Amino acid sequence: MTEYDKPRSGKADKQSQTFFRVAYKNSIGLLQIADNKANMLISVNTLVISAIIAISGYGAIASQFENLGLRFLLPLGILLTCCLVSTILAVKAAKPRLILRDSKPYQPEKGSVLFFGDSSAMSLDAYLNEVRQVLGSKELVNQHLTVALYRQGLVLDRKYRLLGQAYSLFMVGIALGTVVFIAFMFF
Repeated sequence: MTEYDKPRSGKADKQSQTFFRVAYKNSIGLLQIADNKANMLISVNTLVISAIIAISGYGAIASQFENLGLRFLLPLGILLTCCLVSTILAVKAAKPRLILRDSKPYQPEKGSVLFFGDSSAMSLDAYLNEVRQVLGSKELVNQHLTVALYRQGLVLDRKYRLLGQAYSLFMVGIALGTVVFIAFMFF
């Protein structure tokens, strides 16, 4: 008999409910933070890109670029490239994506009807049957809650990795573009 098969007291059930409630609340909060950060970075990057394109396309300034050569083009090119790649990474972080979905049918022992990536792959009848089966067993309820929480963690990990790369690239682009600009101005 495993630890999960033993009868649980009312206190243990409440602890389990509290655990899942707090874990899901934290997970959803972190997902919202990640999406907000991605949206903010997308907005800032597109503003910088638009400003560079608008200013460099303006007649009086565009003609000065020809006279100054690399003095302005290289720092602007660095900034523009870094902002563009940073925007792409931020969009990938914000873009919804089903994970662990392949051509295999839903596998109850490895999946969870609570996780959208698994439940979206099922027919309505299969979903209803699986939910009935899960609700008939506390062990299965806990297993499905745990698997869904784990899968949300995978989604969070992917989002935060992409956001970390996007922010790092944005920071490098701003710093490198500024350093190159200052170097050309004084040397």
